[in-house]
Amino acid sequence: ENTFYFMSKWRGRIRPDASASYPKVSIILLQYKNTKDTLECLDSIYGLNRDIFNGLGLFYRDFNVIVVDNDPEPQTGNEVQDWCFRNHIRCHVGPPGPAWMADGNVFDKRLIYVNTGRNLGFAGGCNMGVRLALELGAHYTWLLNNDTIVHPMSLLSLVETARMERKKGIKVGLVGSMLRCHAVPERVQFDGHRVCYSGAAPESSDDAEGTRPVPFVSGASMLVSQDFWNTVGLMDEAFFLYYEDNDLCTRALRSGWVLFYQPRSVVYHKGGASIGDWLGSARSVYYATRNFLLFANKYGMLDLARWLQLKSAVWDAM
Repeated sequence: ENTFYFMSKWRGRIRPDASASYPKVSIILLQYKNTKDTLECLDSIYGLNRDIFNGLGLFYRDFNVIVVDNDPEPQTGNEVQDWCFRNHIRCHVGPPGPAWMADGNVFDKRLIYVNTGRNLGFAGGCNMGVRLALELGAHYTWLLNNDTIVHPMSLLSLVETARMERKKGIKVGLVGSMLRCHAVPERVQFDGHRVCYSGAAPESSDDAEGTRPVPFVSGASMLVSQDFWNTVGLMDEAFFLYYEDNDLCTRALRSGWVLFYQPRSVVYHKGGASIGDWLGSARSVYYATRNFLLFANKYGMLDLARWLQLKSAVWDAM
């Protein structure tokens, strides 16, 4: 709380020490036909809306934003570029080229927009952004759903967690945020124990248990280290949509990596902006069922009891 207060009080009035450098982070936003949400998320990242935390934006310096667009229609790209022009955000379109990489530092809060040309799904679109981030030299990538609003301390808290745990000799792979409902902020979608995208009352105070290792972190807000990607590999694109974060976490744990949950990294998530709520549309039901079976079969966990549990959940929801 005091870090937030201190940075809010002195932001813009003092210049940070040049030596106080942090790891370079690429924030990856994947969008598909929901540019409005993307622009609201960008407003919170850059502090361009005074209705969102008084327009503070992220308390972080060495980052860039990579917007990966799964929609081949050119209009969505034009809207992102227009937003950059209106707000004086340095913007590049397409993969990196010598013209804009020649200045040496591409982690100066610039925005990079790339279009996939077709819908690659969540896993495929994120992978395109990760490949670009690694090519640019990112130490960490922050996979962030575009239908989110971020607290000013959210990224700094994730990076500090990764840095501190690594100093202890812990093999940190992923660090996840607390997810709160955008519409009802007192309700929690992910608290390190459970995922409930419709929102649930918190089981305890936000950080009563503090930073801790967990078996799963949500892909809606997930910080991933460069060496993790290079060692474990990217998301499994066979999943296309849903369960790709479950798969990534399972692969991490089986490879000896540790996952952490950081409750002081708070992200407000709308949920279901592209495809509808969980099990709330025919497409959602299809991918939830398909990928549950794919995930369970991949890890040898498919049995009649689990199948009946899924069947009950799907048909009850419908």
